[in-house]
Amino acid sequence: MNVDSRAFGVCVCLTVFPGATVQAADKLGKIFIKAASSDSGGQQFIDPGLEDTVKDMKRRAGAFVVVDDEASADFLIIIVSRDDTPVSGQPTAKRVTVNLSVRDGASWKPGVKISKVTTAWGLSSRHVIGDAKKWIEANVKSKN
Repeated sequence: MNVDSRAFGVCVCLTVFPGATVQAADKLGKIFIKAASSDSGGQQFIDPGLEDTVKDMKRRAGAFVVVDDEASADFLIIIVSRDDTPVSGQPTAKRVTVNLSVRDGASWKPGVKISKVTTAWGLSSRHVIGDAKKWIEANVKSKN
């Protein structure tokens, strides 16, 4: 009976850990997400709404590994605006606009501006992340 329980423990370890490795391998790379700031009299000010969108995007990172250090990221998203936009009779449509950049050595190479309008901030954030993934797959990963 002791042999059976040890064999089961080994089997569980081999079953659980390879899946985690496959998931990490499925990621496109490391991404750093931050809000744009405005400068006034030499001081940097961040819009609380933009910070909320940073949190939304980090929760919905999908194909990316979110990092807390810009220097270790492969991709950079800067959230430049978040506003209510009346679209097609929806007075409460939510637009999120970001700039996506790609690491080029020690600096950032501009990639694309992405703007999405949906009925909720979280949904707009999810669509922005999805478009970033598509753009990177089409323009960056295919060249490696």
